[in-house]
Amino acid sequence: MPDRTIATMAGNGTAGFAGDGSPAASAELSTPRTVCGSPNGNIYVADYGNNRIRLLTRALPAPANITSVVNDANSAGAISAGSWLAIFGTDLAPTGDSRTWKPATEIMNGKLPASLDGTSVTVNGKPATVEFISPSQVNIQTPDDTAVGPVRVVVTQQPAHRIPLRKLRGVRTGSLSSNFALCRRAALRH
Repeated sequence: MPDRTIATMAGNGTAGFAGDGSPAASAELSTPRTVCGSPNGNIYVADYGNNRIRLLTRALPAPANITSVVNDANSAGAISAGSWLAIFGTDLAPTGDSRTWKPATEIMNGKLPASLDGTSVTVNGKPATVEFISPSQVNIQTPDDTAVGPVRVVVTQQPAHRIPLRKLRGVRTGSLSSNFALCRRAALRH
């Protein structure tokens, strides 16, 4: 991770063999020796004590549930192109994520961000500017649009590196004497 934070991706600290198909952080591993990743984001762990290559896959974010969309200036005003909106609901952004854009790094050449931490919004199929995100609220500026009447508002989360790994699946390998080579081959096959 860029900030040099150490995070547990798999294993609960107890040596053993358990957890296939469960959250990776609750799994039991026995002498994990090598970790490698594949181009599609899967992570492989050579679980030496269990003679297995264990596969970790990403958990997908829960679908956003929008409960209301209001004019951010006065909550009762009309919504038009270029106006600021507050979107309320659940699972609108990753759990624990709550922030506004960072002008120094996210506003480039006067262009406002269309996404923060993988959370983006479309209004009538057009990308909106995203100014603030939290799991229960997202603030946006609507894109230019001449549509009159109700339009579709969609909040989307893209899987990010910090989304917890969800599944663990063991694959028997025979001997793990060259566990890095086996781990790498498994990663390249998927």
